This record gives sequence, structure tokens and C-alpha cells, in this order.
Amino acid sequence: MDKPVIQWTIEELLKAQVRDIIIVISEGKEAIVKYFSPDKVLESCLQKQGKIDRLRPLNELIEKVNLNFVYQKGPYGNAAPILSAKNYIGKSEPFLVVWGDEFIFSRPPWLKQLTDCFEKQGESVLSAIKVEKELLASKGVAKVFSKIGDTYKIEKIVEKPAPGTEPSDICISGAYLLKADFWPYLTALKAGKDGEYWLVDAINSYAREKPVLAKLIKNAKFYDVGSKNKYYQAWRDLLPPHGL
Repeated sequence: MDKPVIQWTIEELLKAQVRDIIIVISEGKEAIVKYFSPDKVLESCLQKQGKIDRLRPLNELIEKVNLNFVYQKGPYGNAAPILSAKNYIGKSEPFLVVWGDEFIFSRPPWLKQLTDCFEKQGESVLSAIKVEKELLASKGVAKVFSKIGDTYKIEKIVEKPAPGTEPSDICISGAYLLKADFWPYLTALKAGKDGEYWLVDAINSYAREKPVLAKLIKNAKFYDVGSKNKYYQAWRDLLPPHGL
């Protein structure tokens, strides 16, 4: 279990032709920076032991992407890291938000499906999966206007709906590809539930005025890797030849 989920995620971004990547960290998370930085002492040690090949996949990945690290500032909530990265993202550029504790494995690759949908439709698009009814109460669930193929137009996202009140079985999870015109809604965001700044609140405000799509990821298997047991399951499933 020597490959962290964040590396899987960067590999998926690369498959979607995304090479400029900002990793938002908090104080005390410098191990993430170190992991993606050259370590001459380790390389020398592995070279002497004839094990330098162990570093090759990671080093090749680092060579192919432009990684930048930003410390999270400001209020608490899942909108805060995006706001912390705002000055590093082009003002007219769409941007992709991916969480570090969720992962979707699919063929074609998950994030490639999302970027292909964006290029075709030209609107902000969120990755979506269908989950068992008993899991909906712990997820963000989409209320939709309409459907074209495997793409839905979203009216709003309901966070953790009470059992029996779910607006659909479409769970918004994993990634958000947002147009540059989303920024005003994010910067105007106020504290919401529990005093946190929630990305979904900004998306719902945006969706009242502009199109927001949900792309149902084909052949998807969702992993919530926030616990050791679930991380182990993902790691086991994603080992070649069956997985990544």
C-alpha cells in the first residue's frame, strides 16, 4: 500500500489532459509537498540497493505535470481551498476541483469523461454516480430539470437529504468542472450550515441563473477512501491488471 490516493488522482488528471495542478494543503500537511519533491538521499539509497525502479513511476508523473502547492487560508469549509487557489487560476479559465478523499474508477477514465462532456456542452459540469438508496442520506443528491443521454441539467443539490426526501438517485461526487463565471458566486458566499463555507451553496446560487450539468460517469465504481478499510479496498481493486 505504497501509493497514496492523491497520486492516483493526479494520474487521472493527466489522462484528462490536465497538467497544471494546484494542491491546496493546510499547515502540518507538508508531507504531501515532500512526497512530490525530489529526494536525493532516498534516490541514492535505492540506487545502491538496485531498487531505483520503485521511484520511476512517480518521477515520470512529476515530469509530466506542473504542480503548485498553496496553503489554505480563510474560513472553514470545502469552499475555502478553492478560494485559496483563486489567484493561481486564470481569470477566464475553467477549472476542475477534485477532492483528495474520493475517487471514481471507470473506463473511459472518470475525469476524461467529465472534460469531454464540458468540451461538448460548454457548460459547468459535475461528476455524478448512482448509489444505493441507503447511501443517499450521506451524499449530495441532485434535483434535476431534464436529461439528455447520460447528462442531466441540475436545478439544485440537496446535501445529505433525510430518508424519503431524496430528489433523485443521482449523487454528485468527486469532481466539479466550473466555468470562470462561477467565481462571483464563490467569492460572495456566506457562512452556511454549522458556520462553514459550502461549495454546494455557491453551486446552487449559480444554478439558479446559469446552466449546471451532471455527467453520469459510465462504468463507474466509487471509492470513499477516508478510512483505512475503504482505502485498502480501493488499493486492492485498483492494482493492475484489473485496475489502473
